[in-house]
Amino acid sequence: MPIISKHGLISRHAISRNGLMMSLLAVLMAGLSACGQTEIILPGERIAVIDTSTTNILIVDDQAAGEGAGLPGAVLNTSFMTPGGSVSHRGGHFSAELPLQRAFSVRVGISADEGTDMAQPVVNENAVFTITPGGEITASSITDGAELWTADIDPSTDQSQVSISGGLGLIDGLLVAHAGKERLVALNAATGEEIWSMQAPHFLVGGPSMVAGFIIVTDINGRVYAFTQSNGEEVWNRIGSQGQTRIPGAAYPAIVDNDLIVAGGDGELISLNLTDGSFNWGDTLVPTRLVTALDSIADITAHPVHDGGIVIAVTQSGIMVAYNARTGRLIWEQPLRSLTMPWLAGDTLFVSTSNNELLALRRSDGAVRWKTDLPGRYNANEPVVENALRHTAPVLVSGKVLVANHRGEMLVFDAETGSSEGDFSIGGSITTDLSIANGTVFALDRSGRLTAWR
Repeated sequence: MPIISKHGLISRHAISRNGLMMSLLAVLMAGLSACGQTEIILPGERIAVIDTSTTNILIVDDQAAGEGAGLPGAVLNTSFMTPGGSVSHRGGHFSAELPLQRAFSVRVGISADEGTDMAQPVVNENAVFTITPGGEITASSITDGAELWTADIDPSTDQSQVSISGGLGLIDGLLVAHAGKERLVALNAATGEEIWSMQAPHFLVGGPSMVAGFIIVTDINGRVYAFTQSNGEEVWNRIGSQGQTRIPGAAYPAIVDNDLIVAGGDGELISLNLTDGSFNWGDTLVPTRLVTALDSIADITAHPVHDGGIVIAVTQSGIMVAYNARTGRLIWEQPLRSLTMPWLAGDTLFVSTSNNELLALRRSDGAVRWKTDLPGRYNANEPVVENALRHTAPVLVSGKVLVANHRGEMLVFDAETGSSEGDFSIGGSITTDLSIANGTVFALDRSGRLTAWR
């Protein structure tokens, strides 16, 4: 009876066991014989199948550059409730007195292992809140860093660190947090008193993102959960996409009105109905040209941005996109990679790329207004050296773009032109994005030290 192999049609009885062994031996001997022959080199010009010299090169658009950044006026914000300042992650233009001077530096917890990111601090009128590995939350005075209260929200004996130290969010005097484990807690932001807690089935990673009585989190398997703000009861949950290979960090969902934008494993970006979790639209952000091994890891750690009209997302695998928020129609895309959230202010998006470039893009079509090299810049298509320099997401403060890095530097750039206006030492290794409120910039370094500048 004939059988089919990938090499064609053969007969089950046409080749005996001994005959098969002799055939394989003949093939092997032929291969060894070929190794001793002179290699035949064909004449002609060699043309690369993939031209890596032009991949991911972004050209400045003269018209976009000439328009200026189109920034809104700087405002003194009194809170920074979640990444990007608000649950939409739309950033903005915040004010502070420049040049910045160190106000205080205090220790708020233990250091993070390699591969674990500290959660971004959140801030209200009185305190800045941090969570470090092991579930230690500290509320520090925004005036001088004095400790107001502490709470340990991780009673488990499991001391392993996942890719994040946890997640924090503020709403209506409530601080909601998780330690990258199954437990989600709500604390009185003024006193640290526990209001409620609940146990999720799996480790939590993304969020909490909170609005209108809802708390949204994602777990390590990509599932999205909606809980009530009042008591933590589950409203709905929906399965998402779990990446087979993950990188440190996790994206917080973005919310505007009844739109919930979730980004996660395998490059999945979906728009859901906040009330019941029903599906609006979705896409998978996978680059079509895989040049390096990292390009195949589509996990999204940069928080998506929703400004009411468009939704913006970026992956570390080499694509940044903007969609119509209502229909999900693609508006524009650019070939760049980033692990950190783009900062939107008026007509311009600011983004620090994985290969250490800082760019300003026009919001409407992604055209490049300006680009500048950050320290440690390298070609995006070349192998990364060990311990390559890593920069935080940009923030916009009084007309300046601020970026920190794990070498302990704060870099300052003009928001209109991208020209460097110097840098200064901030001490510790910073890989957590900066927070700003009340005219003060806060940074949490990898050793568990919180520093403030104003």
